[in-house]
Amino acid sequence: MNQKGLWNYPRFPITDQAIYKRLEKDGSKPFERLFEMVSIALRDRLNEYARPLVRFTDEIVAIDATSLDKVTRHLPLLRSVPNGDERLFPGKLSGIFDIVLQQWR
Repeated sequence: MNQKGLWNYPRFPITDQAIYKRLEKDGSKPFERLFEMVSIALRDRLNEYARPLVRFTDEIVAIDATSLDKVTRHLPLLRSVPNGDERLFPGKLSGIFDIVLQQWR
């Protein structure tokens, strides 16, 4: 398998169990912060390549959202949760895409 890193940052092998353990210990906040930092880094590095596609407006956006599928009960905390309980639904993903500049916001 061909693996690539982000720029010159090192890669670290981790297991699914390591992620489950971290989520159980600290919740989702560390991962949310990681995704925010990656988004900011990508935006900053790619911003110089952004070129407006149209001149008649400053902003055209596309908004997309999806509800995530029910989670499996790998964590001991979730094993006793009954079917249909809202705790089995991790949430929603949503994004805004700037079509004029062709970049995520």
